[in-house]
Amino acid sequence: MAGRKKSYAALTKQNLGELKKLSEQLEDFKLFKALCDKDLTEAQTIEALWNTYKDIAEGDKTEVSTDKRANLTSRYRENRKRWKQLIQWEKKDTDSKYASFYAEERQMLEWYLTESLKEIYTELAN
Repeated sequence: MAGRKKSYAALTKQNLGELKKLSEQLEDFKLFKALCDKDLTEAQTIEALWNTYKDIAEGDKTEVSTDKRANLTSRYRENRKRWKQLIQWEKKDTDSKYASFYAEERQMLEWYLTESLKEIYTELAN
């Protein structure tokens, strides 16, 4: 199906490749290590990226919503908290009608994380 949209997982993987190139271009060792450390699991890599995003977002009052209710700091905190919650629910609830939704929402937040970092690092590279 040519018109089929990419999954959040596929988009995240694509963003990770672009972030790796940006980390090399900008010589950002912390980001590069988070992306290229072979000892990290996929979940640990995402956790390392959340930590990278935290370093950027903490204290940043840049508005990130059209209704001016969220800034970079608050959006980071809300999304990371939700991401951790979804991981816990995924582990505990494997057979309810909601179980697959937890994984889908987690993947969406991981895409959002990588997309946000890609935008930030692209801006820094220019």
